[in-house]
Amino acid sequence: MPQLDHDLKYTVPSGGGLDLSFLAARLVPPSMVHEEDAPWDFDSLLQEVTLEFTAEAEAKADAAKADREARLESKGPAAAAGVEAAVGGGDAAGKVSRRRGGVV
Repeated sequence: MPQLDHDLKYTVPSGGGLDLSFLAARLVPPSMVHEEDAPWDFDSLLQEVTLEFTAEAEAKADAAKADREARLESKGPAAAAGVEAAVGGGDAAGKVSRRRGGVV
């Protein structure tokens, strides 16, 4: 990082019609952007990301179902009962089955 700071300071022309004040004002100190290297395993990372996506998709599906039910209830109980009967009322559709902590 110090080398980049040096290069930026001495190689970027201050003239030439470019106003670099906006960029220079928003540069972040190296101590705030430096991260230590951490080893990772592809399989465990893929599983973690997949589980997060699945949980997010299930949350969105549950919110959509609750929204539909709220709209149906505002129309009346008979309309809600008719839709539940037509759809089957089951909530197993769209769920992802898991076996031994992995996504199947």
